[in-house]
Amino acid sequence: MHKLLSIGQVAELLGISIDTLRRWDSAGRLRSIRSGVRGHRFYNRSDIDQYLSLCFK
Repeated sequence: MHKLLSIGQVAELLGISIDTLRRWDSAGRLRSIRSGVRGHRFYNRSDIDQYLSLCFK
């Protein structure tokens, strides 16, 4: 099972704002999973790790 991170956790991990992360999601740069009635965004830890490995090759 994949570990899910909240939008705040991912923003802190990447050192970016939550608004930037939302824009990246809308642009398809990082894909979120929407959950619940309010559509909270969550991210797979494996997707974040893969993104970081591509950025720091």
